[in-house]
Amino acid sequence: MTEQQVYRLIEKRDGYELREYAPVAIASVGITGDIQNAPNQGFRKLFRYISTHQIAMTAPVVQTEQGTNQWLVEFIMPAGSTAADLPSGTDIGVEVRQQPTELLAVASFRGGIGGEKILAKSKELRAELDRVGLNVTGPLQIARFNSPFVPVPLRYNEIRFPVNQRVDTL
Repeated sequence: MTEQQVYRLIEKRDGYELREYAPVAIASVGITGDIQNAPNQGFRKLFRYISTHQIAMTAPVVQTEQGTNQWLVEFIMPAGSTAADLPSGTDIGVEVRQQPTELLAVASFRGGIGGEKILAKSKELRAELDRVGLNVTGPLQIARFNSPFVPVPLRYNEIRFPVNQRVDTL
């Protein structure tokens, strides 16, 4: 089974969850492209990085919005890894960094990830967060958990926004 990013469930709410994610090392690459094609471009570079350095694949693959058609495509590194311990990927355009503890509002769904579907789901979650008074503190994150070989209707995905509610650490 593929290792998944560690989190603690803070609260289950109507249509989403508040989760606190443990600190983690991330390998990322900046990509210019539309919401659907950017992950494929980034995945290739990141897969080359983990393959070259014999690092295990984990889930999810995260796509973080940086601006209009600007994305970070990110691989979560295996538990126990730190950015300081991982090999550099700058020779192929991969940045390795340490992500601190992060509180995220997360809405999950099954099926494909089309641009219009993502935009609709992210607007819905953002509106709910605004309605309940949770301040969004960072950009949209799209988390994909399955390989391309999993049939589209069975794929599990998440829309995530960093928020600023204070909680105990993991």
